[in-house]
Amino acid sequence: MNRILIAVVLMVCTALPLHAQFDFPPQGARSASLGGASMGLDDMESAIYNLAGLAGQRQFAVAMGLRQDFLAEGMGYQWLGCVLPAGTGTWSADYVRHGNTEYNEQKASVAYALPLSGQISLGAALHYLYSGTSDPYYTPQHLLTFSLATRYRPNERLTVGVRVYNPVSMRLTSVEEVHTPILFTLGASYRLADELLAVAEVEKQLYHPESMRFGLEYCWNRYFYARAGVATQPIIWSLGLGMKRSHYAIDIAMQHHAVLGITPQLSGHYSF
Repeated sequence: MNRILIAVVLMVCTALPLHAQFDFPPQGARSASLGGASMGLDDMESAIYNLAGLAGQRQFAVAMGLRQDFLAEGMGYQWLGCVLPAGTGTWSADYVRHGNTEYNEQKASVAYALPLSGQISLGAALHYLYSGTSDPYYTPQHLLTFSLATRYRPNERLTVGVRVYNPVSMRLTSVEEVHTPILFTLGASYRLADELLAVAEVEKQLYHPESMRFGLEYCWNRYFYARAGVATQPIIWSLGLGMKRSHYAIDIAMQHHAVLGITPQLSGHYSF
């Protein structure tokens, strides 16, 4: 039954050139293992998603990740990013690719974050979106859009983040059937104890029900992490492990969809 459903999904994805979605998930395996919650996190990988979190990054760093949706061929994501502190602010660039030669969607972004005070920071990003296919009669689609974010950290335990993605997009081709989601995301993290972090997030896509995300992260022996989370719309359970040292981190995650099955993810970053 699962194979039939995955085949149907693949058929839908093959037909997507007529209705490109450009719906890219949070990239880091850490956030994936926490139900997809990212806005309240401040590590390098999550900072690419929560733009304002970049303001806290003071080292040059590179990151990469792999994700295979439902273990199905042609439904994976690959991404690469870097962070470059510059004066009082921080620049970042990242690239995400989804699909295969038959059909793929890509996103390239440049972002800048600036701390306004010890508690508040702002971020803005410009995104270039592309979709292409092996069909010689299909016109590739090109779009430009942007996102804005802010982060508020009143104390060492609580962090709150807000992001607006794609409030306005500009179509660079004449193709009309392009659906780029407008997303509003509000999330927070709270340190319940020195070893225990809780995260929660709500994301609203215009014309769709809101998605809720929750997760817990437990640290033991200072370097190793265990994580669990859940998300709604659809219901997805997730688990993950991580290791973090002074200059690098490696995270793995496993998400489970009740119908389509398992999605594994791996990511890591290195700071210089």
